[in-house]
Amino acid sequence: MLTVLVVDDEPATVNLLRELLEECGYKVLSASNGKDALSHLLNGAPVDIIVTDHRMPVMDGRDMANLIQHDSLYLAHRAIPIVLISATASANGNGYSNFAAFVRKPFTLDAIPEIVARLIGTPDHSGPDQDGGR
Repeated sequence: MLTVLVVDDEPATVNLLRELLEECGYKVLSASNGKDALSHLLNGAPVDIIVTDHRMPVMDGRDMANLIQHDSLYLAHRAIPIVLISATASANGNGYSNFAAFVRKPFTLDAIPEIVARLIGTPDHSGPDQDGGR
């Protein structure tokens, strides 16, 4: 089963994304900040993709992504695609090129499931979407 780690400090957002992604057949884990998400990885949680908010207390999504992609402690997790969701950042902003996708808030309900499917495939057909989501 394909697993999505949703990282957001807003419980309503986590619950919405959980519902949308589980409807599509994904298993969903959640964390309320980047530090908690890193704990999931270090504890061996099988994560296929991370969908993270940008601004959160304790550790934000950008700092979490930088650690995953550059700290040797997370070497085994560097290939995990990371999707950044933000109301304030810009996809063209400095330091955001290391994300597999960028979603600006507010987003449509189908935006996240579509991006996840494009990047890792669907639970009934794993692997990136070969037809570009058509």
